[in-house]
Amino acid sequence: MSFRIHARMARKASQTPGEQGRRAEEGPGLTPIERLPVLSRLASKEGILLHSRTRIDTRFYELDPYNHLNHTIYLAYCETARIEEMERRGIGMVELDRQGFRIVVASLAARFLVPARAGDRLEVFTDVVRVRRAGHDWRQRIERDGEVLFEAEIRAAMTDRDGRPIRVPDFVREALTA
Repeated sequence: MSFRIHARMARKASQTPGEQGRRAEEGPGLTPIERLPVLSRLASKEGILLHSRTRIDTRFYELDPYNHLNHTIYLAYCETARIEEMERRGIGMVELDRQGFRIVVASLAARFLVPARAGDRLEVFTDVVRVRRAGHDWRQRIERDGEVLFEAEIRAAMTDRDGRPIRVPDFVREALTA
């Protein structure tokens, strides 16, 4: 079974009957990111607040038995790109923790479109599309030579060290929107 067919079957199996009907009504003319309802709506309302690009090379030990990049690695690449961008903006995870703040992933939606393989040079594009009162929304995609392989939308929450939701501190808000 091909990767595309398997991914399509997995997406359909995870949808409720109502979602399956809506997808059929939307038709094939929409781009993949437009089919991700939360982020396409956020991006059109809010615009892009932060945009960055991170290059990553795939490694042999990250492959599954089918010579595809293991599905969990796409998520690790996205997390690496988010954390590196935050560090470049002066709000790295260690510094945030030192000040008593934590950022946790509250929800995640992902679409696997085309497999990456050993030796691929990938680019992870990271956008902050909205900063909310107690968190922020990210959109990420992984490309190989301009071809989109993977898309994700991430909702992150700001918490204290005990895991209680808190307001996004002004210095974090400023760093994510500068």
